[in-house]
Amino acid sequence: MKGKQNPVEKEWAAVVKAEERFLRHAMPARTAGWQEKITRYVPQKLETTLHTAFYKAFELIFDRGTPGRKSAPGKTL
Repeated sequence: MKGKQNPVEKEWAAVVKAEERFLRHAMPARTAGWQEKITRYVPQKLETTLHTAFYKAFELIFDRGTPGRKSAPGKTL
């Protein structure tokens, strides 16, 4: 497909190439220094339990909304 390309295909190839370059350079798999230090002291089971608890809490909030959230009288968002 390197032969004759119409302008749309050329532009698409350029976008794909730029995206691949961005993903390769801008998003390296790296953890923060403080996170590495803390990870040594947290047992794997506790970490899994905390991830599950936070996941379920956010799932409830996003599915049902927050029940105590009210706006000031006379004001609309």
